[in-house]
Amino acid sequence: MARYGSGGKYWNVGLSNFGMLAATERQQFLLQKLTGISHRNRGLTRDQADELIGEAIKEREKKREGLTDLADKLLSSIYKQAIDAANEAGEKWLASHQEIQFVINDPETGTKIGVYGEIGKAWITWPKPTSALYKWLMKEMYDGQKKEIRIPHRYADRLEGELQLACEAAAYAALKRSGSSVGDIRLMYRHEDKSHQAA
Repeated sequence: MARYGSGGKYWNVGLSNFGMLAATERQQFLLQKLTGISHRNRGLTRDQADELIGEAIKEREKKREGLTDLADKLLSSIYKQAIDAANEAGEKWLASHQEIQFVINDPETGTKIGVYGEIGKAWITWPKPTSALYKWLMKEMYDGQKKEIRIPHRYADRLEGELQLACEAAAYAALKRSGSSVGDIRLMYRHEDKSHQAA
């Protein structure tokens, strides 16, 4: 039952398990890209979809162990490191933000969900076409747009801006550590309809 808590904020404690919502379009697309199979009619939750995405990425890496294309293997490894770094940063952020700030309707499902911080969006821009990462992304992860590099971390569909920024900043740092093959990428953040470069 919904109620008002301290400070007049709207609360609904039973809606804090974000992972039980239906898998997002982004997750469905990535699963099909990674596995070649549509999972749209399976009734997956977001947590289940995240688990399947992680398994598919690991399976792809195993298949590539015998490949001779060193650049392809390197970029695949770099991308996996970015995902792992984002997941770790997200876990740390959530561990220190355990109080629901307000409840809203989830944009994908219309279900009421608890939100643990102000809403915002962070993303890493696509590199220039001359970079090795650009060519790898076109082959492996292209979804019809080049606004952002899709890092499929566990918190990619969460609404909290600071959580998104923590995850994407960790992924950005992992990508930048890899050197020149990544090219010109930037970390961007949008909050209250204002965008700025974060790194």
